Amino acid sequence: MARRLKEIRLSAGLAEAEIADAIGLSVRAYRRIESGERDLRYVEALLAAEALGTAIDELMVGTPARPGRRDAGKERRANVDIE
Repeated sequence: MARRLKEIRLSAGLAEAEIADAIGLSVRAYRRIESGERDLRYVEALLAAEALGTAIDELMVGTPARPGRRDAGKERRANVDIE
């Protein structure tokens, strides 16, 4: 999973610090996850998937659950009114 996490992050054009911040970790702790020295906890994986704009299954397994799933999540978030 560490390799997929890094690949998805790089393809999204995001820095380690951006994902680390979204997960609530230091950059050092996040780097340990990407290098495989530390496991990604479930809640952290959910937060990472959200920050990367991908589905958790794509992050964990490497393939989206359904075609177009990545875009569907972005549409849902875009249509939410925040007051």
